[in-house]
Amino acid sequence: QFRDRAWDGEGNPKDRAELLAQMKRLDAKNNIFVTGDMHIALAANVLDTAPGVGPTDTIPDETTHFGVEFLSSSVSKGNLDERLEGQIPLGLDGLFVPIIQRVFESLFYGSNDHFKYFETVHHGYGIIDLSTEEAVFHFRRVDPLVAGASSHEAKTLVLKKDENKFSDDA
Repeated sequence: QFRDRAWDGEGNPKDRAELLAQMKRLDAKNNIFVTGDMHIALAANVLDTAPGVGPTDTIPDETTHFGVEFLSSSVSKGNLDERLEGQIPLGLDGLFVPIIQRVFESLFYGSNDHFKYFETVHHGYGIIDLSTEEAVFHFRRVDPLVAGASSHEAKTLVLKKDENKFSDDA
């Protein structure tokens, strides 16, 4: 089951609420949540979504940002395209999977404006460069089926000191 133990979903909402309440009491800054094992890549601002504000609603101006979440893709198999492989009749995977991916990502971005990057197919890894003034998040792509393949930058995002959300100018 997809996201059956996600901290922002039905898995641990009380734990999440308790953690964010404590962070709010302490006025915690520069928070980075590094997660994994979902076989997708994503970057999102971590929000205080009060009761009545769901993850698909527009973010109100008064919403508290608690930091950022960074999840890099898998280097090996298991992304959306491979999960759908063989599920499309008549062997039309190559035609329909990219369309399904684009539609899924468009719908996801359209209803989750706190997400700054969301990618379900390409393989890769992530690097976080930390300094006293900012954290720079690099999403790198690599072809897992090509021996010695080089990687390339897919997306770069910046978290500036004390902002608790990704910069819009990155």
